[in-house]
Order: sequence, then C-alpha cells, then structure tokens
Amino acid sequence: MGFKIVETYIPWSIHEIKKGQFDFGNIDKNKDINEFLKICEKHNLKVLVRPGPHINAEMTYFGYPKRILMDPDIQAKTPHGTLCMMVRDPKHFPIPSYASKKFYNEVALYFDNLAPIIKEHMYPNGCIIGLQIDNETCYFFKDNAYSLDYSKDSIELYQNFLKQNYLEISRLNKKYHTKYSDFKEIYPPIEFKAQEKKELPYYFDWIKYKEYKIQYSLNKIANMWSITIPFYHNAAYQYWTPIDLTSSESSGYIDIYGIDRYPNKEEYHDYKKLVKYLCGSSKLPFIPEFGSGVWFYFQKTFLPSEEEFTTLSVFMHGIKAINFYMIVERDRWQGSPVTMDNRIRTQYFTFYKRLNNFLNNYKLYKYQKVRRILLMRDYDYGRFIAMQNSYNLNQFADIIGGINLPQELFKSNVNFDFKYLDKSDLHPSENNWLDNIGRILDRNNYNYDISDTHLNNEEIKKYELLILSSYDFMDESAQKKIIEYVKNGGIVIMGPGIPYLNTDMQYTDYFNNIKIGENILRNGKIYYINNPIDIVEILNMLKIRREYRSSNKDIELSLFKSTENRNDLLFLANSTDNEINTNIVFDGYKKFKNAWNAVDLCGNEKIEITLEPYSIKVLEVKKC
Repeated sequence: MGFKIVETYIPWSIHEIKKGQFDFGNIDKNKDINEFLKICEKHNLKVLVRPGPHINAEMTYFGYPKRILMDPDIQAKTPHGTLCMMVRDPKHFPIPSYASKKFYNEVALYFDNLAPIIKEHMYPNGCIIGLQIDNETCYFFKDNAYSLDYSKDSIELYQNFLKQNYLEISRLNKKYHTKYSDFKEIYPPIEFKAQEKKELPYYFDWIKYKEYKIQYSLNKIANMWSITIPFYHNAAYQYWTPIDLTSSESSGYIDIYGIDRYPNKEEYHDYKKLVKYLCGSSKLPFIPEFGSGVWFYFQKTFLPSEEEFTTLSVFMHGIKAINFYMIVERDRWQGSPVTMDNRIRTQYFTFYKRLNNFLNNYKLYKYQKVRRILLMRDYDYGRFIAMQNSYNLNQFADIIGGINLPQELFKSNVNFDFKYLDKSDLHPSENNWLDNIGRILDRNNYNYDISDTHLNNEEIKKYELLILSSYDFMDESAQKKIIEYVKNGGIVIMGPGIPYLNTDMQYTDYFNNIKIGENILRNGKIYYINNPIDIVEILNMLKIRREYRSSNKDIELSLFKSTENRNDLLFLANSTDNEINTNIVFDGYKKFKNAWNAVDLCGNEKIEITLEPYSIKVLEVKKC
C-alpha cells in the first residue's frame, strides 16, 4: 500500500510473567520485540512504539497486569471512597489513580526492563522515530469533574498543588474567603454547591487540578525515558478541560499532542472542528488514531468510500500527520484493509495505495493551508461549565451502554448575576456562539483555525483576525494577551459579551472603553458583536481575502500553497447526501489539473464542477 511507518503497542500485561520478571522473546518467540524491530529495519520501515503503561487496544484490562489494577494502593476512588470502575467489555476493572506513588514505581520497573531494547533501535541508528507517553490519559473517559479521584495520594497531590500555587495559606484564604490554618485542611469539592461568585475560585482550582494531574502523570512517565526521540501523546477525543493541549506542548515534556478520531461521514462538521483545533494549537497537527476499521461494538463499520471521504477531508483541513488505526486487523477489530490471516480487502487496499501515491507525488507536508482567521475559545468558560456539573454516578456508564440521564439534571441553576453566559452550553465542549460563527465562515468560504486562550502570543500573531468568544469573566493573562495582539496590529472580533471580571471574580478594566448598546461596536481594532450573523458585515468591511469562492454554500474550499514554489492545490468538499453542481469563482484566467477524483479544467473567473454526495476533489492550480 506504500506505508513507510508502522506503529505498535507493547502491552505490559503480555510481557510481565510476574512482578520483576519479563519475557521479551527469551521464552515465547511471539513476544520477541527485538526481532520485530529488526524485521522493520530490514524492510526500511520506521516505527512508532506505544509502551503504555495504558494502551486500551480493546485488550482485557487495557494492557495492565491484573495485579496492578487489583492493588488497593493504586486504585482511584470516587467521592464516597468506593472503587471507580471502568465498565468495559470483556471485563470491568478498577481504574488506577494518576496520583498513586506505588503505581509509578511499578511502571518504572516495567520500563527499566524494556528500555534496553528501545534504546538499541532508536533513530538514527535504528527504526524507532517516536514514542508514545501513555495513552488517552483522561481519567478513562470519566472526565466529569467529580467522578474521581479522591484516593489518599490524589488528595495529598491536590493539597500540594494548592501550596505550589499559593505558597502561603493566607493568600488562599483571601481568595476563598476562608480561615484555613494549613493546606492539609482543604478537602476537594465532591459536587458543585456555589451560590455566590466569591465561591467560584475554589471550584476553578479543582478543575485546574484535574488538568494538572494529567500533565503530572505524563511528565512522570516521560521522565522515566532517558532517550532523545520525540515523545507524543493522544487525547481520546477531547480538546477542552481537563485536556490542555497547548499548555502540555509548551511544557516541554510532550513534543506532540494529538487527538484520536473514528468518524463516520455524517460527523463531518464535528471532526472538522477537531482538525481545525489541532491546526491552530499544535506544533504538528496529528491524529494518532484515525479510523481504518473499528472496534467490535462500533455502531457502523466504515465503507471504503466513507474512509476516502473522511481521510481526504482531514487532510483538506490541515492535518499533517496521521496514524491509521488499524491497517492490519486483529481480534476485537473489524473492517481493516488487511485481515488477521493476511488476506487483502481490495477496495480498502486500493484506496490506501492511491492515497499514499497522492501524498508522495505532491509532498503535501510541504504545503501550508491558507487561512487568515483564528477562532479562539475562552478556555475558562469551558472550566466554568465543567465545574457546574454535579457528581453524576452514571457518567459514561458506559461507552457501551448503561443509564443515560440528561445533562440538565446535573447542572447548577444558579446564574451568579452573569449577563452573557449561554444556558444552552451544557458541556465544556460546547460554545454555541463560536460554533455559529464557524458555520457562517464555512458557508462563505472563509478558512480558519481554532484554538483557545492558552495559545501563546507568537502563534496568535500569525493570524490577521482573531474571533474570540468572551463572557463575563476571563483569566487576566488572557485579557492582557488580547490587548497585546491588538497593539501589535491584530484585529479582534469578540462576543457575545465583554469580560469585566477575572477568574478570581475581581473587576478588570481592559475592555472598559467598549460599551454595550449596539449590535456592532467598533473601537479601533476591536469589534464587539452579540449576534453571530453580524460577522459577515465586519468581514466585508475588513476585506479579508478569499482566493476562491463557491456559488453553492454547501461546498467548502481549502487552498494550499507550496513552500517550494510548486503549484497550489485546491480542495473541494461536498459533505451533504446530495449531488451538487457549483461554480468556483476566482480572479483572472486559471488552468486546473486533476489531482484527486476531478478532471482538467480551465476558465476565466469561474469554472463549473459537480461533486457527488460525501466526496472530495482536489485540483492542482497551474501557474499561468
């Protein structure tokens, strides 16, 4: 098929015979990792290794030795001190705590025995070019704020986290309006009970701790490897709290932070947002697991035509690296191009061979997507929504089914006299104001990336226009960042509100000179809008450039320019279930060559093209 890199898990539970004893092929030849890596080197294949400790992979116990999960000193706890269970076929198991000291001692023992093999085969002398630091580290899909972890080690870590941030208990008391004499007296919240704004900092800190604990865990695991190849990690699907992608990459212990996705074609607009977020936030937009086949209880196995559409569309929106999961089938997995007994499924096989030829011919990694606009989510707005969800016993109970209670039952009805919050946003992933902006941009062929207020100034400066979701409060450092961007020549459109508080619920005056009262308010380079539809008026006024436009608003376009003075590439997507005939409008006379599923075309200021339902076409724009 033309792939040059392979990826493999290394399951702890498979290689540990008993504590302190490991079989990497010395007893059972089927466990010979060293031989596997030698075969890869013989065939000039590069390798990504995923040694865990968590691997999932639809394995029993997610690849952990059973003795690890059954150790009381390692287990995470609910607010009631009971076991927090992962309800998953084929066997349920107790979730391990990211704060457990004993857990990391056990992981270190496993890694110490595995490390000599990894080091022997590291690039540039060997085939291993990247190592995954753990897998989908986000509380085993139980990312509700109050589901876990209330184990002894976790509470101690939480108290130390507060001490590191406040240094002195008097500073915490001032913010919390409390009278603690020591950080060890502070117990974490088990549900949201705030009635006044002054109580919110306590809950903000708990949400920040849940983010911190993920980074703490990844850092602990990364520091166990004294190697120089890149480290990467993958979120299961989240790009909101408790996942903090931009902060994790900037911390230095994770080089690349990707996000997994297994999309059906009908989910196009949802996974498109994820891809645009990766393009706006990560140093290397990477999907570490992208569906090529699916697990055994997935709702609908992908057809070859569907995989073609979803795969081409993520490249269209800017993905630079992708790991197809899985090209070779195994038990508990279905719908891959190569079966477990090495038979080829022709239609899948043919698509991936065509795809690799396309990527190699055009060297797509040497192209940059043209986008001038960044949509920015207020990260603390997501934190606020997350903290309001009270403890839900049935949160993800479970991915494979269970009681599904409405989210509305678990959200506080206290509004704290805030003016701008959207009550329809029930989950930290939701931001209706910004999502509506995105839909309007899509239908008017404005390309954009997405990020959040944790993005650094240098990255923000790359965009001509910043569209910011803003509410009653915003972290003070984020407010300063926006003002700095404007001072450096950037233009900001913000809404549905204007922040007048920081996250300590103290008044700020960074945006005081913008006064509410009109639909669109102008202040030099800062514009305020409440109604997303007003974005069109401002974009027309600002004359944000679009090289290509479609006469049909359901057709999306994406232009790529080469870093090596090659011809431009123009992607076109029809994400509907209807065939669409459209005119593509541009300036001057242009010639287009078929690059993917199209025909050669030319035209003066427009061409006519037909796109089948759920299809992608790519045109090479010839230089005239």
